[in-house]
Amino acid sequence: MKQKFCLVIIFSLSVVTQVCAQNLVVRQWNGIENVVALNTVQKLYFSGNDLVVDFISGSDDVYAISVLQKLYFDFAVSIIDPSITGDEISVHPNPAKEVIIVENLPVSGGELDIYSIDGRLVHRTEVISERESIDVNTWPDGLYLVKIQGLTAKFIKL
Repeated sequence: MKQKFCLVIIFSLSVVTQVCAQNLVVRQWNGIENVVALNTVQKLYFSGNDLVVDFISGSDDVYAISVLQKLYFDFAVSIIDPSITGDEISVHPNPAKEVIIVENLPVSGGELDIYSIDGRLVHRTEVISERESIDVNTWPDGLYLVKIQGLTAKFIKL
């Protein structure tokens, strides 16, 4: 019996604040829900007939696809205001179609890496200012992670 999975991501954006997913929720057919903090996940991918949640440290969680009922992100956990913390990078527009602007980058520079949700490095650039513009027009639609010097932001390419 083939099962189809649908991952729906809804973002609410405004000028000052943004709602950010904090948890990945894996619901099984037996009613068990496993909640995983996104800041502990290195990558999420399918291997054969399994879903693998690869953590930054510790052992991976592996779920047989046949036991999965639903996989979703929990967005109702926090609202972040980058102007308050001052140490958050931001990506806009989000979702994006053609170009993203990454702001609040560390003044010390370094390499800015962008990964697809399956953990592949899709873009790397040397940062020379606190604001970078990146063309994403030819990238496949999906969820991406922007990382620099231990800071991470997420965006969706449509």
